[in-house]
Amino acid sequence: MSLKQWYTAAMEIENENVVSTYCNVAKPAIFRGNQISFVDLDLDYIQERNKEWIVVDEDEFEAISVWIFY
Repeated sequence: MSLKQWYTAAMEIENENVVSTYCNVAKPAIFRGNQISFVDLDLDYIQERNKEWIVVDEDEFEAISVWIFY
């Protein structure tokens, strides 16, 4: 989670090799007092080894974008 970036990313590793990468699109985190929070925009990208990036959860993103960006 970042206070500046609009995403988080994770890699799945097997036998010292990256087999997939997951990128979660989210608003930058907000740190107030002793709490940290962020808004998940429900739009994710996944890339499996030797494959193109694919977008997932577009339907969820469309549903929440009506009130997130209001």
